[in-house]
Amino acid sequence: MHRKVINICEKIVRFSGVWPAKNTAPIILKILNPIFRVGNFTLFSLLFTSVIGDIVENYNDLTIVTNDMCFIFGTGMSFSKSCCYFVQYDQIMNLIDEIYSLLDVIQQSNDAGVHELLTSTARQENTTLKYFFSVLSLLALSRIMAGRKTETGLPLRATYPFDTSESPIHQIMYFYHSYCIECSVMTILGIDILGVSFVRWSTVLLKVLSSNYQKCDSTLYRKSLLTNTKSFNKLGVSSTDEHTGTKIKTFIPFEAEHTNKNDNTLDCFTERFKLCIKQHQKLIEITNNLCSTLSYCMLIQVVSSTSMICMNGIQLILADSLTESLWLCGWENSLSNNIKNSLTISMAQTLRPIELNAIGLFQFTMPTFLEIVKKSYSVMIFFLTMIPN
Repeated sequence: MHRKVINICEKIVRFSGVWPAKNTAPIILKILNPIFRVGNFTLFSLLFTSVIGDIVENYNDLTIVTNDMCFIFGTGMSFSKSCCYFVQYDQIMNLIDEIYSLLDVIQQSNDAGVHELLTSTARQENTTLKYFFSVLSLLALSRIMAGRKTETGLPLRATYPFDTSESPIHQIMYFYHSYCIECSVMTILGIDILGVSFVRWSTVLLKVLSSNYQKCDSTLYRKSLLTNTKSFNKLGVSSTDEHTGTKIKTFIPFEAEHTNKNDNTLDCFTERFKLCIKQHQKLIEITNNLCSTLSYCMLIQVVSSTSMICMNGIQLILADSLTESLWLCGWENSLSNNIKNSLTISMAQTLRPIELNAIGLFQFTMPTFLEIVKKSYSVMIFFLTMIPN
């Protein structure tokens, strides 16, 4: 139940070549996996080089430069996250084992509240995956099929040492651009949903721990017993039930060896409290590992997303050019009282920059972008210093 989404995302990341194939995978997948990795890296590198060449050729056109930079930051985010996940493969797999091994034990509890918590969380996770898959697929297809085309009719602007408008070169390059867009979208889907799943299920573990702390008194609350998921039908809870607000009513051990229905001699307040302390330390370790593993990916996310918004915002900063253009409109040849008033009002309005802003708090400009990057880096350094070595 709780492993469904993580398994799907893991397959996406492995199929794209970011992660190596499993040892149990068929031999054909083990052969294709490094081919996909090297091939995708080569294709994206060539595309980045071509887009940078287009920026160099049109450096004096702000619109073209910012459009190309948005592509570089957007696709570069996917590429950079893929590199991070590839380098940190062992750490991420250890993180998956740490989180989901605890969930495997908790899922066997006979407490209806625990089962409802897991079921509702899994349902939310499935909905999130379907929603983002639909949205990202639609955006990618829209960009490929119905988006604004370049002069050569390709989805992306790029510079090549050959004519891309002639057949069959045009069809090959169109497929090349389309593949890079779809591959980038699917990779970022798998990677981001993986990160969200880590945080979501870690939160579930914290909720169970919080409940355990309140149920350390063995005279008031019994300890949960291990069972199989089919037994929940007897409790009136199924994977299709709506959320009914059922609360956790028993003490939930995180390890199977602490759930023994035939051993009640050690089930006391002190023993439960020690187990909670142990569980708490384990979750702190998981959280620290999660932070150290995903911190650079989160920094990449902040920088790239802010960059794309600010790059588009720069295109709206036209105050200086509008002022000059308004002054050169030829008003001196048709001077009248109405023209004077309109000219004065319009000139005053052009002195105010046209900017994107977030509910009036700050503007999406290059100074804002640099300030956000500096502050986000400072915050990241602060949190890293809080993590014990």
